[in-house]
Amino acid sequence: MALRYEPRLLIMCFFIEKIIFLLCMLLAVRFYSFSGENTSS
Repeated sequence: MALRYEPRLLIMCFFIEKIIFLLCMLLAVRFYSFSGENTSS
């Protein structure tokens, strides 16, 4: 497996996945807050 040969790739993938997840969550929260600002105070 390439995981044993290049552990950096796994770390990079993990970091990228985490960043993407955080970005998606932030975007969703922002959109939800912006969309539901009129509905709830």
